[in-house]
Amino acid sequence: MNSLRSISAALVYTVDEATVENTGADQTKREVPSMGLSPQGICRLPVASTPKNDIQAPSFTVRSVGLGFLSGLFIAAFSYYNDYGIKQNLFVGNHLPLTVYSALFLFLLLVNPVLNKFSSSLIFTIAVSILYWGVASTLAILIQSWIPLLIVTPVFLVALVGRFILRVNPLRPFSSGELAVTLSMSLVACSLPTSGLMRYLPQILVMPQYFGKSISDWEKAEPDRYVSDINPNIFPQHDENGNVYDGYVQGLSKTGKQIDLPPLRDVLYKVPVVDPASTDTRTPLGKWLAQGGHLVLNYLKRMPLWAWWGPLKVWLPLLIVAYVFIISMCRIVHRQWSENEQLSYPIAEFAHSLLRNDCGRAYSDVFYSRQFWIAFSAVFLIHINNGWYMYDPRLIKIPLTWNMSTIWYNNFSYFQHAAGWTNLLFAGTLYVTVVAFAYFLPQEVSLSLGLSLPLFVLLTATMYQFGRPVNGQEQSFMLFGSYVAMAGVIFYTGRYYYISIIKRAFLMRSDGEADASAVAACRWFVGSGTALILIFCGLGLDWLLAVMAVFVIGVMFLVLARASAETGIPFMGTPFFARGIITGLLGTAAVGPANMYLLQLVTVATMQDNRECLAPYVINNFRLGSRNNVKPAPLSRAMMAILVPGIVVAGIAMLWVIYSRGATVEGLTVPFAGEISRDIQKLKRTGMLEKSTTVSGLARLSSDVRDTSPGALTFFAVGIGLVLINSMLRLRYVWWPLHPVLFLFWNVWATNNFVWSFMIGWLIKMLVVKIGGGRVYQNLKPLFIGLIIGDLCGGMFWIVFGVGYYFWTGTTPLRYGIFPG
Repeated sequence: MNSLRSISAALVYTVDEATVENTGADQTKREVPSMGLSPQGICRLPVASTPKNDIQAPSFTVRSVGLGFLSGLFIAAFSYYNDYGIKQNLFVGNHLPLTVYSALFLFLLLVNPVLNKFSSSLIFTIAVSILYWGVASTLAILIQSWIPLLIVTPVFLVALVGRFILRVNPLRPFSSGELAVTLSMSLVACSLPTSGLMRYLPQILVMPQYFGKSISDWEKAEPDRYVSDINPNIFPQHDENGNVYDGYVQGLSKTGKQIDLPPLRDVLYKVPVVDPASTDTRTPLGKWLAQGGHLVLNYLKRMPLWAWWGPLKVWLPLLIVAYVFIISMCRIVHRQWSENEQLSYPIAEFAHSLLRNDCGRAYSDVFYSRQFWIAFSAVFLIHINNGWYMYDPRLIKIPLTWNMSTIWYNNFSYFQHAAGWTNLLFAGTLYVTVVAFAYFLPQEVSLSLGLSLPLFVLLTATMYQFGRPVNGQEQSFMLFGSYVAMAGVIFYTGRYYYISIIKRAFLMRSDGEADASAVAACRWFVGSGTALILIFCGLGLDWLLAVMAVFVIGVMFLVLARASAETGIPFMGTPFFARGIITGLLGTAAVGPANMYLLQLVTVATMQDNRECLAPYVINNFRLGSRNNVKPAPLSRAMMAILVPGIVVAGIAMLWVIYSRGATVEGLTVPFAGEISRDIQKLKRTGMLEKSTTVSGLARLSSDVRDTSPGALTFFAVGIGLVLINSMLRLRYVWWPLHPVLFLFWNVWATNNFVWSFMIGWLIKMLVVKIGGGRVYQNLKPLFIGLIIGDLCGGMFWIVFGVGYYFWTGTTPLRYGIFPG
């Protein structure tokens, strides 16, 4: 029982900021630092106070939801074009999207203060109205169309009704609750484009079939036939002209040219030839804008969207149910993590530090700190300088990278055969945002993330020296074991709370603590989980495999949400997937050819490339909402309201780019197709193919067809043991320096990029606390918040510059990024 209690309490370390502030050189307790700013020296209001008008202001208003809806649709529509059309720095890229947080910062700096000062002025209202109609009218004149006016008129009428009939000023400053709603809707939309859903799901429906003829054994195995025979709507329809598949891969343009507007500088500076007989009075800029609109519409007409109607009917319901499953799961654990365990939520607290206005003044509290602006300016100017250096090498580049490959290969031969991303140990980049986040994290978390890759390299190098190298599948099972163990620890830690919720969800009596919102979420969770299993079965997946797939998906998203809430890692990933885990446990004969392909499709639709997955966005949104008086139930509905249309908008925008330029713009490969083909051919050679197509349900567990991969269960048990043992050690020994998060990301490329930045942040915090004490640590918080927002705005500047450069010159801008990938 003591060991179980050790496991349950291993991740719970609740100490308020006073502990850190009163801690000198010797730390005797584990702390959970917060990004919250001390009001001392900023204003005289107590920390818990909030401006009166902010408390009374509703969060879910027409403008907050409307702005969040428009922002989310813009992210869904433009991100793929920015990333693979213009080919510049990723518009989203991770769970700390620089574009979204930079836009929030600029809104708080430039817009809200103006509204706060002038919103009650009638002259200001008239001026804004004139500007509003002036912009709309100018655009309508330029393109000689009434469409802009038809779009803006309803918005103006709604504002007019609110101002003079409902007595609600539409130009009043946004409250923190309204901004939390808008930000939350924008963030969940970030899970859809590019490295989220749309990068891989459409590709896997087309690319394997197109390139199948070049893959050994594909035509003999015909893996897609097994799926098509079950549900022909899973894949896009073929057409005689080859537009659906050939056009997807190569682009619809017969000339091989990309479909783009001419450079804007040529349009404005070249003297046009005027036809005296023409009645077109539009300016060159107006013609250019009109041409852009016609270009989009014409290509929408040429695109074979009809062929994707079948996949939309199949995948849209599946994705909607999966999103309900994830959001309801996060709602269940939200109160336990936020209030009972008091996790640090670094990303949500960073956003809250920008919104926080305890002083009740025009700007957020952090904007009145001189340290904030010094740090912001320094980092922002470094990025401006280094980005401009790419265009003009005469500037002096400030180095943020290093490469010690010569030293590594000449002096560390012991590690030459280690597995993992060893190159990230001797060649790295200083990520300022990660260094700053590490300053706010508990020291054992930063240290563990910094040591994750070195310890993995040491482990695999040692095993190689003993003649037992670790292969990729074994690494995946070890990490999956760590995830399962972490999920078990999460449940056991809050077992009384979760059991009470489950009992009340099923109308059973319970004396334990339970939140009504969490009880409702539990019912949604059970219902959506059941529906997801049924949808998987409807695709043709066997019921046992469907249950296993939902379990793997649920465990992965739960632990990723926990990792984000506890560590704030902006860039995460998982090197295991449902197909690999299930096939490794049961073997190819027990899974069967159709199920192998279906599992791959389900894996890609729900688990591929978790750098922009939904769960971390959702859990941080709930935390930010609770910090700003936004209830989780309506916030859940608001997030679903943008996700459903966002899927369609992101899909059309992605297809527009692909059919315009061709899928080779990404250079994606389809290695799984060859693997499945070889597995099917192997079943044919061994005479197991026919039996594998007839086995179902629990019969897949019988020894006649089951063929568990060697070492899979062993490494799965190792992953479980590492997390559980480390959790117990953290409770029993105060000096124990490691956190279980080490074993979740110690062979993940995304997180391994940050090992040195986490180590630097850990070292800075340790020196500050030991030398300056807790008071100095608290006083330096605005400095590190300034580093984060300066870093994000520096990356945002070059995205905006790249868009302008692309349309002005017609050439692809140079790519300058502040995050990997």
